[in-house]
Amino acid sequence: FYHIYYHLEAIKVVVDKNDFYVITANSSIDLYGHIYKDHFYPVDPTKNLIAWYGKCCNKDQFNFTIELLVGTQYILVVTTYNPYDTGPFLVTVFGSYPVRFERISE
Repeated sequence: FYHIYYHLEAIKVVVDKNDFYVITANSSIDLYGHIYKDHFYPVDPTKNLIAWYGKCCNKDQFNFTIELLVGTQYILVVTTYNPYDTGPFLVTVFGSYPVRFERISE
């Protein structure tokens, strides 16, 4: 899925408290979500992958329930199911504590 025809966005996820969080997306296009621990390597998309979610063709969006720990770097990579697709999307996190997103790719 890291072909030149697919758009992706990498977002650092930072937590201040260990807890379980729900990370969801909303968009009019089909999205995949991938969560990496420590570092994201586009040339080896399975390295450091700890969770992924995505379905095709019915506008399902990703929805994770995942334990995130303080002091661990997490990268959320959002990409499209279909090549050449682009469009706005919204990522929302539900949990007992605040979560910060830091964009790390254009």
